Amino acid sequence: MEEYSYYILGLPATGKSTFLGALYYLLMNEEEGKCSLRIKHVLGDATYIGKLSNTWAEYKELDRTNISNKNLKTELELEDNNDNIYKIKFPDSSGEKFKKMLNDRFIDIEEVNEIKLANKFYLFINPQHIEEPHFISEVPEHIRKENGINIDMRKKDKTPTETELVELIQFLVHIKGDMNINFNFVISAWDLLNENLIKPMEYIEKTLPLLNQYVIANNDKIKIKCWGVSAQGGSLKSNEQRLELATKSISIEDRIIVADNEGNRSKDLTRLFVINQGEMK
Repeated sequence: MEEYSYYILGLPATGKSTFLGALYYLLMNEEEGKCSLRIKHVLGDATYIGKLSNTWAEYKELDRTNISNKNLKTELELEDNNDNIYKIKFPDSSGEKFKKMLNDRFIDIEEVNEIKLANKFYLFINPQHIEEPHFISEVPEHIRKENGINIDMRKKDKTPTETELVELIQFLVHIKGDMNINFNFVISAWDLLNENLIKPMEYIEKTLPLLNQYVIANNDKIKIKCWGVSAQGGSLKSNEQRLELATKSISIEDRIIVADNEGNRSKDLTRLFVINQGEMK
């Protein structure tokens, strides 16, 4: 029997709560053989996860999670048919903790210890919430000219998303020290992206080139996998969209899409966590 510890992270509104709600629903309503893993324990507030799951099943948009909520730290223990244990840790499904980490340059020692223990990291990225980089040529000329006015470079509101993602990974690499790091990019809302994108890593290569260059330059230390995940089945922004989704003649589980980087698709969210032979070496 082996035991693995996974750490879920991402900026605000990247789909972590939706994923957790859908995953819990799938595990609690699993039919024999549909999932690669089964649920063993819930550590933390099971009521909170249950609410996420019910909201997801009712085709409702999840409320924005509050950083002050003490129950946000959640862990699911899953197991496979060989009794291997997979500890899936959601230290903050709101993403505010990671945003604060970037802005304040601070992380508490408890979180550092969780990161050190983690065998794998899952970084959620929502293509619908990407802050694009701005070129110097786009800055108005009167600002670019020397005028004796200092510009506050500490302002973080418009920091490009890929810059923040690279910085988050750098934090993790620093904390892990000399150890190699197994990293999984999870592209959420996969069903809403251009249908020409078959492999999830293509999205990183085309849309987030700085992030792509960083992981390529550090491929001796960082091992990458990429997934495309639709855990919602469509947009829930309007009542019309929710009604259309709810009245489609498909099962609730069919809202789920999991695409690996070879373009293979399934409905099993637990596929993300299964260890392949020799993967952790």
